[in-house]
Amino acid sequence: MRKSGLWNQLGGLALQVRTGFFAGASQSAPGMSASETERVTKVLDEAYSPERLRSVSLRVLSKELDEKRVPELNKWFAEPLGQRISRLEEEAAADSGDPRQQLSLGNEILQTMAQPRRAAIQDLVKASRAAETVAEMTIETTVAAAEGVASATPNAPRMSTDDLRRALHAQRPQLLVSLSAMSAAGFARMYNSLSTEDIKRYVRFLRSAAGRHFNDVGAKAIGAAFKEGAAELGRRLPGTKDKANA
Repeated sequence: MRKSGLWNQLGGLALQVRTGFFAGASQSAPGMSASETERVTKVLDEAYSPERLRSVSLRVLSKELDEKRVPELNKWFAEPLGQRISRLEEEAAADSGDPRQQLSLGNEILQTMAQPRRAAIQDLVKASRAAETVAEMTIETTVAAAEGVASATPNAPRMSTDDLRRALHAQRPQLLVSLSAMSAAGFARMYNSLSTEDIKRYVRFLRSAAGRHFNDVGAKAIGAAFKEGAAELGRRLPGTKDKANA
């Protein structure tokens, strides 16, 4: 986890989740009071705390990682390029800037780069399975959050978990199109300092047996951590309302 940068990436996710949550809340629930904002911030930071995310991810990795792949992975993460990519991914995870501005900058970089480099970025999106991973994570964390809310407010009317999951999966094809474009823009920005050949080398690693395995296991580990965080958020979110604290 430390060599790949995953440890530090998980440490910065609470801030990103908080930024994204309030960006969405400003549009869907602009009337949130100062006291509600303070309570929600506390719940978000605790639900997605580094300790929680790392613990869940470590548990999954310990169970799922194939010991035979470890020497190959150690070799990659010991190489200068592997270390540099890990640092770039850590820096991206720790960036607390406006996600919309980050996406806009990524799109600008993507649109102005030469075609061979753009093709390498698209290959990276496919090899990393970034869109598929985020789509599945989005679906499962949404369901987990809904289940958490349901456990906290059992008498409130709501869609069943099975119906919610089916409805979300029905939107998956459109979600993948959007996430693929977002991933390409994000990668263009994140790996802007790498040469095109470095990006191609990274693609080759991700397509190797060890790279595919670690990518799949890592996605499962992060997904499990997000799912648990979302469930905790859902359980505690109803209690952040002013009327629940009168």
